[in-house]
Formats: sequence, structure tokens, C-alpha cells
Amino acid sequence: MDPQQRATGARDAEYNLVSVLYHALHEAETCEMYALDAEAAGDDNLTSFFRNVQATHRQVAEQAKTRLYTGRVAMPGTSGPAHGAIGPAEAGSEAAGP
Repeated sequence: MDPQQRATGARDAEYNLVSVLYHALHEAETCEMYALDAEAAGDDNLTSFFRNVQATHRQVAEQAKTRLYTGRVAMPGTSGPAHGAIGPAEAGSEAAGP
């Protein structure tokens, strides 16, 4: 069995990036709750710690999005991104809505 397949259960790099993106965003959200709890308790040091960890998770999420959008993950049988792939600017404008 391929070592990558054992570690992830899948060989698809896009799936792995999406998974990292999801988990990084989820952890950033969790750190927000922890930071608010620490803030309510008056612990500025702990609040700062959770905000720093949250920022790290957001950076990881941005890196995963960039890799997905810039085509650093080639589709099987191709040398580049999937046909019709959009970049971060287009994705941001779609998410903003009318």
C-alpha cells in the first residue's frame, strides 16, 4: 500500500487540500470561542494566545485556498488546473453576492 494512501485514506491531493482547508477554518472558529471565553474571564494573556493560534489557522486556510485556486494541484491526466477553475479574486466576488 502507498504510504500516502495509508496516511490519508485517499490519494487525491485536491481532497486533502479541501480537508486541510475545512479543518483550519473549523479550528479558527473554535479558537474564536476560546478567545471570547478567556476575554470574559479577564485573562488577556490567554486571549492573546488564542487569537494568535486563530491567526495561524487562518493563514493555513489561505494557503490551502491559494493552492486550490492557482492550480498547484493538477487534475489526474492533466498538467494544470481543471478546466474552468476560478481564482481567489473570482471566488471572493462570487461569495460577496449582489
